[in-house]
Amino acid sequence: MTSNFSELFPEIVDQARDLHGALSGVAMVILFAGLVLSGWRGSLGGDSSEMLRAVVSTGILACVIHFFPDWADALTGVSHALVDQLDSDPSQSHEEFARLLTGADEADDVGFWDVLWSDEGGIGRALIYAIILLLGKIAFLIMWLGYLLQHVIAAFAIAVSPGFLAMFALNATRGVAVKFVLSFFGILLWPLGWAAADIMTDALLKMAADNNVYNSTGSQQEGSATQTLSFILALSIWIPVSTIAAPRLISRAIQEGSQIGTALLGSFGASLGQGMSYGVGAGVTASLAGASGGAAGSAAIAGGAGGLVSGAMGSSGVLVPAAIGTMAVAAAAPSPRGGGDVNAEAAAIAHNNR
Repeated sequence: MTSNFSELFPEIVDQARDLHGALSGVAMVILFAGLVLSGWRGSLGGDSSEMLRAVVSTGILACVIHFFPDWADALTGVSHALVDQLDSDPSQSHEEFARLLTGADEADDVGFWDVLWSDEGGIGRALIYAIILLLGKIAFLIMWLGYLLQHVIAAFAIAVSPGFLAMFALNATRGVAVKFVLSFFGILLWPLGWAAADIMTDALLKMAADNNVYNSTGSQQEGSATQTLSFILALSIWIPVSTIAAPRLISRAIQEGSQIGTALLGSFGASLGQGMSYGVGAGVTASLAGASGGAAGSAAIAGGAGGLVSGAMGSSGVLVPAAIGTMAVAAAAPSPRGGGDVNAEAAAIAHNNR
């Protein structure tokens, strides 16, 4: 992402830093209280080492609280730069696919016509390139929204960070401080989730470049067509679903120590299942409400898309497909006879009754 959040929303950044500065005074009071308690415990037990550790830890916490906003900005920049350095941006998947086919260098610009006319290209792979290009645009929009959301959440966390960081000085609140720091790091490292998801994306792109997944000629025409459809469907679902789910799953991995790979594949499967159930639910709701076949089909498609997004975000519910089906019926409701002119229709009825 090349967007600069501080230029888009400078007031949020400035106000967050102002609140951080105001709460730093409160944090110093908490640090002093922790220092006094540690000194008191050390004097009771005759342990001077505990007093020394308290002084050192208080000094370190004071420095961390003061420089926390700058370090958070630096860590965010490093995580985004890592995605660019590893070419793990899902919005650039179409360029990676074109380079794999044509053998072009990373500095070369390749596109649809290069894939179409290359020795390893053709119509089939050119169409796959066009689909990946569309998916890349969707992924770019998701990442841009994620970039803004990440910085907004981080700004709020930075604003209140002095109070939570100061909790490290007290034994009773140290666990709360640890949870705050882990959750904050999980937010700052969202781009690492996109980098992890790109491992599977890159494998799918290489499969499309190396194997004849799109060929449908000869005696194996039916099987090849099924293979092609399955591949395009998997790629079409994986890129947007993994782009949506990756930030949430990397946060969970940092906070709970869960496996990001297992979580990504599990989220992909959950999104598929929820997309199918939402699609069926929306279509059935629209059909039972008296919608036409076209309206019911549109409701099923919209419900399936909603289920995929909902599954990637880790949420579910029965109201969404029902609402989609109901809205499809309302949108496809026929207009009154006579083009909606009630007065003209009433006059015609009265004339016929004479």
